Amino acid sequence: MDLNENKDQQILHDFFMQVPAVMAILKGPDHIFELANPGYLEMVGNRPVVGLTVREALPELQGQGFYELLDNVYKTGEAFTGKEVPAKLMRNENLEEIYVNFNYQALRDNQNKVVGILVFAYEVTELVESRKKAEIYSEDLKRFKHMADNATEAFILMREDGTFAYLNDVALERWGYTREDAEQIRVPDVDPIYNEELFNQVFAQAQTGKIPQIETIHKKKDGATYPVEVNMGGITLNEQPHMFAIARDITARKRAEEKLLQSYEDLEVKVKFRNIELERQVKELQQKIDQLQK
Repeated sequence: MDLNENKDQQILHDFFMQVPAVMAILKGPDHIFELANPGYLEMVGNRPVVGLTVREALPELQGQGFYELLDNVYKTGEAFTGKEVPAKLMRNENLEEIYVNFNYQALRDNQNKVVGILVFAYEVTELVESRKKAEIYSEDLKRFKHMADNATEAFILMREDGTFAYLNDVALERWGYTREDAEQIRVPDVDPIYNEELFNQVFAQAQTGKIPQIETIHKKKDGATYPVEVNMGGITLNEQPHMFAIARDITARKRAEEKLLQSYEDLEVKVKFRNIELERQVKELQQKIDQLQK
């Protein structure tokens, strides 16, 4: 029996130490570490904890509520489960805030008396931080969308790879694309003079400095083009660089300028012909004067 018990204990110990999770066994009302597997040790900064109480091994947890939770589980025998709970732990000589899902389960002896606590946990810091970043990105994008959707000009939000993070209704209407189309098109689809190297240079410059206003051409879904005046700038969303542009359709202005230029050209022609006519009349007058003087 003793050999079998020892064998079973060894199997249990081996499983405990090899399981890819964060586990520890605490004994007694002071919560002394009896076992802590590699996952647990890694989570707490690879410090020695076995033989120490939780308060001795992890003094930085003071005031964070974990001591009290353990005390209550030991006292009542009721398990406690925490989800995405923040914890500040000393790791690599720095106090780091992490997030953990964990369960404190009471361990009982043959008389059903609580003698310890099984700690099972896993760190979810990356998951929580990713979600927080996504939430921040969502809020930033919401603000951008609100501003863009109330604009009278085309608001264009571009990613570094030339895809569009957002296009307002004005941009889609002018280009002739649907909201579904917007997920598939890229800058080259609407910029007939697109040059990848130049785009990358402008994108990089937008993150660090001001981009001068430019005049260029935009292309519609049906292939028609129209002139635009574009203001661009850099913006960071979800810690990723973006470039936004406000594109103003200047078709009417260009037509007015062409009409005005044509008017100037017509006027110059008229003046030229008037000058020629005037010179002719002056010559005729001079000839008549010469004839009278003879």
